[in-house]
Amino acid sequence: MWGVASGTIMLYMQQWKIAALIVGALILLGVVVAVSNRASNPTSVPSNTNNGTSTIPGTATMSSTTGNAPKLVDFGLLQPPSLVKEVKYGADITAEVKLILAQKISELRAHLSTDKKDYNTWLDLAIRYKQAGDFDKAREVWEYLAAIHPNDSVVLHDLADLYQNFLKDYVKAESYYKQAIDAAPTAATDYIGLHELYRYLLKNPTAAVAILKTGVPRVSGLQNIDLLAALGAYYKDTGDTGNAITYYTKARDAAAKAGNSAFAAQFDAIIASLKK
Repeated sequence: MWGVASGTIMLYMQQWKIAALIVGALILLGVVVAVSNRASNPTSVPSNTNNGTSTIPGTATMSSTTGNAPKLVDFGLLQPPSLVKEVKYGADITAEVKLILAQKISELRAHLSTDKKDYNTWLDLAIRYKQAGDFDKAREVWEYLAAIHPNDSVVLHDLADLYQNFLKDYVKAESYYKQAIDAAPTAATDYIGLHELYRYLLKNPTAAVAILKTGVPRVSGLQNIDLLAALGAYYKDTGDTGNAITYYTKARDAAAKAGNSAFAAQFDAIIASLKK
């Protein structure tokens, strides 16, 4: 994702994507319902499953960091999304998966028809819609929840991702990433998401670098290493060896300070390759 040429990092990213696909499949089967944890803490940024520990330089933790308390709007003041409109399943959804999703969506809708204020269930329904390939319905639910919880960085992140990767509306994706950053300025996730949007889709390298540098002094701990390594990777990919070494060195020093000698060693290897 960040264009890191290092074989070590590329291998990790492939493993990470495979793991993500496995988790996604488990969610579809109802084995994992991560949304319940997110709903119970609506101002946190989604975290990975490593409980704050990272496994490779440049792809360190993206663990949750609480932002400002959400400003709430009464559910009753807003018209909720329809619970009876037909779900439009994606062409790539198999009959077996469609059956599973249809049953789960029916259950969630039935519950919401009796309790429209159940935030957790609305979040779950949005995810099911997205899994089904009905991105418009997912959008309607997340935008409804964003109107009720304007400072909910999780929902704002979900909308940014939806607009960036599925609805292909990059202007709205940018807006939601910025709102998510405002809601949780000490979390790395949305700085990196916005960096990727600027770099790969909007083709704005200046903004891509600037958003990472904005996050560096705000984000601490292992998440700060994410931002430093992303900057190192960007400069490495664009042929700016001097800046690449500078930021990989900062990431290495931060890893060493955190007591992670494995990270530091891998960063040292990248730095050594850049100096050849």
